[in-house]
Amino acid sequence: MSRRSLLALVVTFFAVAVAGVGFAGRTSGDTSVYGLVNANGGRAPTFQTQDNMKGVRRVGLGRYCLLAAVAFDRRPVGQLTTDIDLSGGRRGVAVLQSTSKLCTPQELAVVTFQFAAGGRLVLSNQISFIGDPEG
Repeated sequence: MSRRSLLALVVTFFAVAVAGVGFAGRTSGDTSVYGLVNANGGRAPTFQTQDNMKGVRRVGLGRYCLLAAVAFDRRPVGQLTTDIDLSGGRRGVAVLQSTSKLCTPQELAVVTFQFAAGGRLVLSNQISFIGDPEG
């Protein structure tokens, strides 16, 4: 698959993921909700820092489920970015997967990719990221 085709696939995947859900609203309070997830190089992921997050788990290669400690009206959407320092200098991408069957409806599903040789994107357990399940 060419780099352009893969980029188009990722952009389309992200657009479908965002378009497939409405904005999530919290049912109580105005507390912040976010988590800086340390991918831990393939070991169990952990929160490097977090606020109002209950848990993070890896459910497959480059696939994570984040659970907030607050309740949402609908399946959460989110904002994501990668952390190059916690990723050991590796460049990568983190995207939302709104219809993941690997996560519960209360969890934010995240997929991480690493840039490989030739600029290809491959699924990776090496990319750490910041997730904000409020959207």
